Amino acid sequence: MSGVIWYELLCCETYDAESYYFSLKLEEQNIPMLILESSYATAETGQLKTRVEAFIEILKERCEND
Repeated sequence: MSGVIWYELLCCETYDAESYYFSLKLEEQNIPMLILESSYATAETGQLKTRVEAFIEILKERCEND
């Protein structure tokens, strides 16, 4: 099973709008998508890592169930 991690700058409306339409297309194909927003602050590293790890676990579970 594959998935998409979409990383964008916090408060960047251009990429935020693109991610919405991109997620709709992926949803049509049953491909999960994780959207991460960040201001590139090093303080966010731990939270981002946790979210990516959780997303990978979800992908693994989906793969086992397919």
